[in-house]
Amino acid sequence: MSSEVNISQDIHVLLNDTLNILLNVNTLRYIRHTDLVTTIFVMAYIVVFILGTIGNVFVIGVVLRMKRMRSVTNYYLANLALADLLVIIFCIPATLVGNLFERK
Repeated sequence: MSSEVNISQDIHVLLNDTLNILLNVNTLRYIRHTDLVTTIFVMAYIVVFILGTIGNVFVIGVVLRMKRMRSVTNYYLANLALADLLVIIFCIPATLVGNLFERK
């Protein structure tokens, strides 16, 4: 019984220490813009992310589903759409975070 209490207390202390490290105000990055500018940035990035994702998925879908669209040129366009989709998925969120927060 005593070992169970010690393990429970150890886990509790570990979780508290982890939360204190994660929530420490000194370790957080600070937003570099006002609330209005931050909101505009976030909304613009969301619009670009959604429209870019939808548009590129449609291009890939049309080329793959319609037999008459399967030409060398359209495969090239689908490849470009896939590359653009990967850029949107991986780079847009990282760029937004980099533009919003100061580096310390």
